[in-house]
Amino acid sequence: CITAWIHHYELHRQDMHKNPEALAAFLKDCGESCPNSADAEIFIGDILARYEKYEEALTHFHGALTKKPNSPQPIMAVANCNRMLAMKEKDPVKKAEYVKASINALSFVRLISTEMYDKAVSWLYHDYCLLELPDHKPVDNIQTT
Repeated sequence: CITAWIHHYELHRQDMHKNPEALAAFLKDCGESCPNSADAEIFIGDILARYEKYEEALTHFHGALTKKPNSPQPIMAVANCNRMLAMKEKDPVKKAEYVKASINALSFVRLISTEMYDKAVSWLYHDYCLLELPDHKPVDNIQTT
C-alpha cells in the first residue's frame, strides 16, 4: 500500500510542490488509506518536514512510534524535527527545550540501534553545540602558590 503512495508522490512531486492543496489532499488520502501503517505515518511526516511543517510532522512521527515502538527511523526523524525547530527558535528557553528533546531521542537511538549508532552520535555532538553556554565572568583575584 505505502509503496504505491510513495511512487505516486515521486512521479508527481513537481506538480504537488506547485499546488499545496493537492499535496495536503494527497497526504490525507494516504493516511486514510493506510491507517495502521507506521511506514505511511513516517512517509507523511517526512513530506511535511520537507515543507518545514515540523510540528505537524512530529505528530505523524509520534503516530508511527505508537504503531512501531522503539523503531530508530521515526525516532531519528523526531530528533531532526526538534533540531530544525530549535534552529528557527529565537527564544533561548524554547530553543533549549527543542535541543534537549533532540538529544534525548538521539541518545535512545544510540542505545537501541547499531546500524544508526554512528549517525546518532554525530548528531548528538552537533546538538550539544546548539545549547547556549551561560555567561562567564573572569575572576580577577586568583592567587596561585
